[in-house]
Amino acid sequence: MNRTTLGAVACFAVLVALAGSATGAVSSAAERLPASHGLVDVDPEDCLQIPPEDVPPLAVSMDEKFPLEIRVLAEARDLTTVKRNMKVTKGAFARIGLPVKLRYQTVVAPDEWTADTSFGGGPAQAEILDFMKSIFGGERPSGVDVVYFMTQHWDGGFADCIGGIRAADRAFAFGSVEYAIEGVVPSPTVDEGAIAAHEIGHLLGAHHHYANCAEALPSGAIRGDTNPCTTMWPLAASISSTFGLLERSFIRSYAAAYAKG
Repeated sequence: MNRTTLGAVACFAVLVALAGSATGAVSSAAERLPASHGLVDVDPEDCLQIPPEDVPPLAVSMDEKFPLEIRVLAEARDLTTVKRNMKVTKGAFARIGLPVKLRYQTVVAPDEWTADTSFGGGPAQAEILDFMKSIFGGERPSGVDVVYFMTQHWDGGFADCIGGIRAADRAFAFGSVEYAIEGVVPSPTVDEGAIAAHEIGHLLGAHHHYANCAEALPSGAIRGDTNPCTTMWPLAASISSTFGLLERSFIRSYAAAYAKG
């Protein structure tokens, strides 16, 4: 099977977006948002951390629910596995007050993605994102908050934009359906559903440095997670499906401001 790899200990997603957003100036955009908007934000093309003065108060309480609708793309051969993996993703968000509605859509990946059988061959990140966006004419479908592709053509995962839920053309992410180190060695400690939660967490404003390796246990162990770190930790073999306090605070804030559910 042909795979594109991120390396044995590479992080899931880069902290900058594609095509120039890395150099975008981060600036307050209060004048571009209605006064009632719940989150002072940055330009959609600025996929970096929002300025400290624009960070919302920590959303410690999880009493209020913010529904989230995710369109999940999968090839027909993977659909059963994808549905099983996404149960973990759904549970991760449900525990932080984001009830998730999953809508599945089968897709046919380009033939050239499997034509190159050399080590490290296969599609690049931009190619996968372009393929996903082309299905919908460049933007997420109406009524959908984020689009996620669980695929055999990538190991690890990638999010188009930190906080990508803000923009219809940036709310896309993808990740492994069956993770293998260097595309070769299966890892029994990696949960592909947790990878999906991680990447979708990026689309909802969460960064790697919001994670820690304390909050996931023992609550994670009780649920069956064996990994010690919270969901946004950058190493696949260490993450659980438990979002930590800082992670969930940002994710809930973005969901409150942008999710349509």
